[in-house]
Parts: sequence; C-alpha cells; structure tokens
Amino acid sequence: MEYTRKVDDMVRRCARIIHEVNNDFRVSIGEEPKPVSAECINTLATAVKAQWFKPVGPRESHERWLAAKEAAGWEYGEVEDEQAKAHPCILSYDALPERQRIKDILFTSIVGAFFPHAKVEPEPLTPACIAVSGEPPADQDEANREAAIEDDIERENNERESPPETE
Repeated sequence: MEYTRKVDDMVRRCARIIHEVNNDFRVSIGEEPKPVSAECINTLATAVKAQWFKPVGPRESHERWLAAKEAAGWEYGEVEDEQAKAHPCILSYDALPERQRIKDILFTSIVGAFFPHAKVEPEPLTPACIAVSGEPPADQDEANREAAIEDDIERENNERESPPETE
C-alpha cells in the first residue's frame, strides 16, 4: 500500500510539473496559460500513468490524448473552449503545427525524467519551429536559415574578440 501511495505521489508531482512547463511554453508562444485545477491534474496524472505503463513517443502520445478528447465529445475548433468542447489541437499529429508538437515532446520528456524506463526519443523538429516568437517567413528556406545562423555566429565571435572600449 505504501509503495502505491509513493507512486501516486510521484505521478501527481510529475503531472503538476508538466502543467507548469506546458504553461510556460504556452506563454512563450503567445497562448494563454491554463489555470491549475484538480481536474486538469487528474487528467494529466492519467496520461502520465499511461506513459509509465506503456511508453510511447510524442506522436503516439498525442494520438492517445486525441482519442481521449474525442471519446469525451471534444471536436476541432479554432480556439480552445471548454464549454463547447472545442480545441485547435483536435488534429492528427501530422496536421499539428510543429510548435504544438513541442507540447507532446515536453510531456514524454518529463515523464521519462521522472520514470527512466519510460524515456523515449523525441522526433526532430525543424529549426523554424523553435524561433522565439512568430511564425517564420514562408519563403525562408534552409540556405537562408543557415546563412542567418552563420551571421549570428560571426557577430558573436566578433563581439568576443573585440577589446573592451576604455575611456
């Protein structure tokens, strides 16, 4: 009985951390954070247990979430609306914007950190999806991104090599 309580405590701590990290990520991409609630933590704890018992990658994790939402009557909607049971991520993993896929990567990574046997490798993302804010320009191709990265590296190297100005 004591072991079960300890596992449940760890699962709930993991769920709480996932909620907090996800909220920080939501804010970083211009979304509103979600308030913490018992229902939210319970839902996350159920997902953590599923990941603990049968570890899957971010894609399959999203498909689990999607199946649970659809079973509860949720449908696709442009904006998240709990009353209407609408959510913009009621999409297949392949149809999700890459920035939304990061939430699944964060979830599986955090569960793997808590429960090492549940560690899975995330899928690689494109550099454009991890820009700090806004969507990358549609015409920005790989060569342009590489040139921009090289410019940034050269600028940083120049700043390090320049002697400080003295008065």
